[in-house]
Amino acid sequence: ISHVAAVVAWDSLFHVPREQHAHIIRRVRATLPLGGRFALTVGGSEHPAFTDVMFGHTFFYDSLPPAQVTALLQSSGFRVVHE
Repeated sequence: ISHVAAVVAWDSLFHVPREQHAHIIRRVRATLPLGGRFALTVGGSEHPAFTDVMFGHTFFYDSLPPAQVTALLQSSGFRVVHE
């Protein structure tokens, strides 16, 4: 992957199983240059993964609670600017 200045994961990360989130976040961090930005949304809770139907399509949802995502971002080398 080429280096990029920013990565946006808006309304997307929570459609991936939470067990994969740490790997994805570490991969984003490795891709961004120093000072690069990462904008993401999370919708997590302690609830287990679930599916729902929207516009006639079934969607998968899973995410860590926001505080855990913040800790994961920080431990991966990100500085959280806004949450």
